[in-house]
This record gives sequence, structure tokens and C-alpha cells, in this order.
Amino acid sequence: MNKTGTQQIRTERLILRPFLLSDSEDMYRNWASDPEVTKYLTWPVHSSAEVTRMLLQNWISHYQDGDFFNWAIEWKNDGKVIGNISVVRLAEAIDEAEIGYCMCKRFWGQGIMAEALRAIEAYLFETVGMNRIVAVHDANNPRSGRVMDKAGMRQEGTMRQGGKNNQGICDAVKHAILHSDWLKMKEAERYEPARNPAEIRHAASSDWAFWSSLDHQLPQEQFIHKMEDKLCYVLTVAGEPAGILRWSLFWDTIPFCNLLYVKEEQQKKGYGRKLMEHWEAEMLGSGYDLVMTSTQADEQAQHFYRALGYKDCGGLTLPFPGYEQPTELILAKSLMKGA
Repeated sequence: MNKTGTQQIRTERLILRPFLLSDSEDMYRNWASDPEVTKYLTWPVHSSAEVTRMLLQNWISHYQDGDFFNWAIEWKNDGKVIGNISVVRLAEAIDEAEIGYCMCKRFWGQGIMAEALRAIEAYLFETVGMNRIVAVHDANNPRSGRVMDKAGMRQEGTMRQGGKNNQGICDAVKHAILHSDWLKMKEAERYEPARNPAEIRHAASSDWAFWSSLDHQLPQEQFIHKMEDKLCYVLTVAGEPAGILRWSLFWDTIPFCNLLYVKEEQQKKGYGRKLMEHWEAEMLGSGYDLVMTSTQADEQAQHFYRALGYKDCGGLTLPFPGYEQPTELILAKSLMKGA
């Protein structure tokens, strides 16, 4: 085992880094004070930000130890700390590490924790030299098990009444991944570029030619303004532009997707969903809890949006010359889980 400690790791959406004392407010507000987040954890809700600050002081004092692995999960979009992932137990005799994690509930369901867990697996296998990584969840919390599955772990069994958390004694479900499993997974992804070849980024001025081939309503001058305000996204497949999304604010307060379009040859491959989910995750990370969009009543897109969880909120018809068209359906989606 190489005692390399908690080093910074960057992923597509996250920065995994050592905690700073200045993270105490984010930690307290975003998850440590939330009973829903701590429901299946082994430590109680923090009673004040000062409790969180004292805990961070303790953690920070251990960062000089090479066998202390404890990361803050920072959301790249705004620099806020939204969660924690750490090694909660080491078994050096067999090169095994057990992982624990928790995250602000506003970010649940976006694949964020699985993204962090996979990055930690790579670090522990490649840099630290671990042979086996495990994680355990309460049988009544299958959501956590799905995170482990997405990170390539396999369920190994259930230890009946083998754990204890804030709910009391529980059945503990163990998942694990071996270094050899991880190598096979990595090799498979190397020869499987189509597994998820799409990338999404903010539009640049060099995208105008492609953008204008799909968006016939937006003049170049407005495109430049929206691009500078980061209101336009471009999806690329194998490095080639394939789709676009632009948005604005409805009532100056609610993100509204004005346009979503994927090139015809790339349609029906899940890229439209990927664009929408990326936009929704960024809106959630920016503090919005509701998003909207619209589509004409005679278009098939309405079924696509409903499948993504959007709800009908009415329709709009303009009875003026030059604006005749089928009713525009207005749809909205809450980004808060359970809403």
C-alpha cells in the first residue's frame, strides 16, 4: 500500500479535494444538518455549524497522514461543497479499503456520487495500490446500492443484522470490486467507445456555423450574447457537434429550455435526454428547483418531455396575424426529489 493520502482528483463535473475549514458552512447547510441525508448513516445530525467546524478541524489535522483518505466533493459549476467520500476502514493485510459517502439531497439522482466513487476507485487501485474496495449499505436503502452497482461493484451478500446506523440494527448489504475486476472494466471501456461517447460543453463563437444549421430563429448577434452568458450548450459525439440546447429565464426566475435539437442521424440514441439531464443538473447546481420548456401540441416532443418527468401546465395560442400555429404546450419539472 502506498500512503499517498488525500490528493485532488478532477472528474467531468466534480473536484474531489481535501476539506478546508471554510467548507464548514457548506457541509453543515448542504448535508450534515439534514436528517434525510443522515437517516442511514452512523453519525447524528449536526446541531450547529460549530459542530461541523470542529469535525473538520479534526479531519484536516489528519491530512498529513498518508493513510488518511477523506475528500470533499466540490461542484465545479459554482465551487460549492456538496458531499463527502472517504475511506472509512483500511485492512492493509489484504489491501482492502471500505468506502463511505454522503451528499446533499438536491443532487441525488444525477449520477454524481457514482462519478465520484469511480474516480476514487481509480485512485485507490492505480495510485494507492489497493486490491479490493468494498462498500456497505442498509438493506432498506437500495438507492445507495445502485450507486455501488454503477461504479462497477458486485453485491457479495447480506449480513443479517450485521450493521447499525441511525435507524438501529440493520441488515447490511456488502458490495465490492477487485483490482482485476476494475482492470477488465477499464479494458472493456477502452474498446467500447460507443458506451458513452457524447460530451457536452458551453457553446463557443466557433460553433456558429453548426449552430445556425440547426437553430434558424437566433441571429448571430444574439447567439454571441447568449454564448457569453453561457445560455447555449453543444453536444459532441466522438468530437463532432451533434446537438444543441439553449435556454433563458421565464419570469426572470425559472430556467426555460427554448430549444433542444439533435442532428437527424444522431437521433433516437439518447443524446436528447443526455442534453436535458446535463442542463437540469447544472440548473440544480445553480440553486434552481424548477425548470420549464414548451412544444407545439402537434409535435412528438411532448411525449419525450413527459417521459423525463415534465408535467403539463397549460397551453398558449396567439390569435394574431403572423403568429398562427398549433397551441404551444407549457411543461414544467420540479428538480426536488419526491416532488
